[in-house]
Amino acid sequence: DNTEPLDGRFMEFEGDQALAEQWLNQFRWDEGLWVRLRLCFNLPFREEDDAILQLTASRLARGIWRARRPVWIVLPFSQAAEEAAAPFPLDERPAPRPAAPAPMMDQPDFPDDADLYAIARSQRLAAELGIPFCEECAKAAAAGH
Repeated sequence: DNTEPLDGRFMEFEGDQALAEQWLNQFRWDEGLWVRLRLCFNLPFREEDDAILQLTASRLARGIWRARRPVWIVLPFSQAAEEAAAPFPLDERPAPRPAAPAPMMDQPDFPDDADLYAIARSQRLAAELGIPFCEECAKAAAAGH
């Protein structure tokens, strides 16, 4: 319907056949649209989508049909907008805390050449026999005897 004037909220499609086809391709997923277009052209449902796309694009390119989209209003950037968007003023933000020093690495309990499997075997055997295998356990055992 060409009687309805554009009021600035919408932008009308203007382009040639190729641009109209490209624009229509974004709606390929919309099965309901293609059904309605088939009905507009009075085409059988066996007709290919490409034929419907070309017929529709032709009508859009020649201005027989009109397609409109909402106009996106881009507001100019301003200093006031930046200040309004700030979460809170810079001078009210707390100063960053100094980074904590890296924790000291513990010294290994055993030297690099220690046979840890042999130590584990002897501790397991001592536990099975009830023999204390550490200094604290030995002191406790001696105090209890």
